[in-house]
Order: sequence, then C-alpha cells, then structure tokens
Amino acid sequence: MNHLVKQKLGIITTDPRIKDEEAKIDHEGLKQKQKVRLYNVYIEKLLKIVLNYSRPVSQINENVALQPVTKEEILSDLLSIHGVKVAPENLSMSQDLENIGDSYLNARFFSTHFDRDFSFTFV
Repeated sequence: MNHLVKQKLGIITTDPRIKDEEAKIDHEGLKQKQKVRLYNVYIEKLLKIVLNYSRPVSQINENVALQPVTKEEILSDLLSIHGVKVAPENLSMSQDLENIGDSYLNARFFSTHFDRDFSFTFV
C-alpha cells in the first residue's frame, strides 16, 4: 500500500477499492519482516546488558572485593532488571567474582517467544 502514498491516496476500510489493494499485500512477507525486526531488537537488548555491583574493597589489595558477587545475584539481576531468565547451569562462572573491574560472563538460555536458544556474553 506504500504506492498509494506516492499517488497521494488514502483508502479507508469502507472504500470498495480496499479489496483490490488488500489483495496486493504480501501478508506472509510482512509477518516475516515483523519477526526479523522483533528479533533484531531483542538481540540489541541482549548486547547491551551490563550489570554493576558496588562492593567494599580490601585495604590491602584494592582490586579485591570483600564480598564477592555470586552467581545467584547475577541470575536474579538478569531476571529482575533485564527480564532474561537463565538457568544456573547455563551461566558459565568458575567462581564468584572477587576482582574489581569488568568481568565478561557467558550465558545461554532458551526463548519461548522465538523458540530458539541464545548465547551471549555480558559485562
């Protein structure tokens, strides 16, 4: 129907010409485009995930937190802040995070909406 804009036409649903125009629409193609757009927005959201934690540091070594960030905290924040539910076994973390600074973690989860697995790395 974008060709109608070029012709400076607008057809409302009560206009008898609407049936001819609706027949020209590729409904499946539009649905596929919407899926791709939604998928891309979701991927962009995953790529922007950043979790920040404030912890007291050791007086001896200021690069080490006195209270490490635990896997449970990260899983809880992923769900509550970003709406991403990751099973504990799908978050790769060999130990709690003790070092101050950026840590990159890998996670994997299944999206029921997209019916597929996602793997991503977040800070």
